[in-house]
Amino acid sequence: MSDAGLGVRKATAADADALAAIGGESFLAAYGGIADSATISEHVAEAFSPRTIRREMRREDCEYLLAATGGVAAGLAKLRWDSLPDDKPMPDPVEVQQLYVHSDWQRAGAGRALLDAVVLRARQRGYKTLWLQVWSQADWAVAFYEAYGMRRSGELSFYLGARRYDDWLMSLSL
Repeated sequence: MSDAGLGVRKATAADADALAAIGGESFLAAYGGIADSATISEHVAEAFSPRTIRREMRREDCEYLLAATGGVAAGLAKLRWDSLPDDKPMPDPVEVQQLYVHSDWQRAGAGRALLDAVVLRARQRGYKTLWLQVWSQADWAVAFYEAYGMRRSGELSFYLGARRYDDWLMSLSL
């Protein structure tokens, strides 16, 4: 698909179903085979349910952005203001806790548009460092963030069920 007319805006509670659909589909497409299906299903049901998203939206330290065109949702970004990984000091941090692009919109500019919007929002709010964690085996995602200018600045763990996965901490000075 083309990025013609693609826009990014702050999501509202009315967008929760679309955000849930994007997050669930994208997570399954990228990571569905790394754990047993019950563990993956539990994670998707909790992390990407409309109820969870609406609850997160009520938090003062959380914001969702939605990339869409012509009423079709293409991707999402979830920000955590003032979030900092344990033992990893950085100045005025904001976390990109989720950034997912629906498979129909891969390589169409939605990920770049979301990151551009994230950087703009963070700068507007006076933050100095953007950070995220990405699975170290997700070469496509690591390459995308590195092409954007982010650098590996540590290692973190991610648990899916009882299994631990090694993630990269990536950051960008704003």
